Amino acid sequence: MALESWDQLSIIGIILEIIGFLFLLRKFSTNFMETANNIQKEKGRQLNIFEVIGIAILTKVERAIWVVIVGMVVLGLVLQLIGIVWENM
Repeated sequence: MALESWDQLSIIGIILEIIGFLFLLRKFSTNFMETANNIQKEKGRQLNIFEVIGIAILTKVERAIWVVIVGMVVLGLVLQLIGIVWENM
């Protein structure tokens, strides 16, 4: 019975990890597109690849959202590792 509960813990960890990555990707892409569109409107021309890379690096996301999302991913990984270690004991 104990192994089954740890397997479930590992599955919950995987689900949290996937949800965290999806939120991270969604938030980053939304902010990136908004910033790129604003800069493109200001310059009145298409952005080149170096400008796009710079925007991607410099796009800022609210700190609290990053902490929550990264925390979900880390918690998911920790729960997975606990499940794997427990299963191998």
